[in-house]
Amino acid sequence: MFIKFCTEYSGLKNEKLVVEQQSIHTAFSQLKTSKMNGWLHYGSSEELTQTLDRITKTAEYVKENADTFIIVGAGGFYLGSRAVIEALTPHFERSGVRILFAGNT
Repeated sequence: MFIKFCTEYSGLKNEKLVVEQQSIHTAFSQLKTSKMNGWLHYGSSEELTQTLDRITKTAEYVKENADTFIIVGAGGFYLGSRAVIEALTPHFERSGVRILFAGNT
């Protein structure tokens, strides 16, 4: 199995990936056998590249133009974003933008 990682925008260092290589391969193997992995084969590689480019441009815009970013969700819709951000925060360099969550759950 071959997994290619792009760390250009992630803030992760290649050395960290090498250390975590076995865990990454184990997680990927489990993911491939999951019944909820339709997103794993998201469109063409061109579509994926375009989507990642839009996300990266939006993130750069927010970093350059905001000091606070508020994620709003009714009925718990912000919780997915919050879980991902809180889980990944220790592995990335901080941008200086404060993230707040607002919801009515």
